[in-house]
Amino acid sequence: VPTALAELVVQSEPTGAALTLDGKAVGTAPLTLRAVEEGEHLLEASLDGHAAVKRVVKVAGAGDRQLLVLVMQPAALAMAKTASI
Repeated sequence: VPTALAELVVQSEPTGAALTLDGKAVGTAPLTLRAVEEGEHLLEASLDGHAAVKRVVKVAGAGDRQLLVLVMQPAALAMAKTASI
């Protein structure tokens, strides 16, 4: 039985974040990931000078197309927010 495949369209703000899906490097945002298998996946974005963003993405299956916009905070700002909690 073939696996149902979906598509993820990933953007980062600012653009240019390095992306990994389930621990494997997949490219730089903006990026369209085609042939993503059904199920839960861990999407990570990293960019110099910014706090990394991790998001669990649930893919429904064939025909599912999701747009993900990952807003990245400057590292200094992210550290300040963490310190104030």
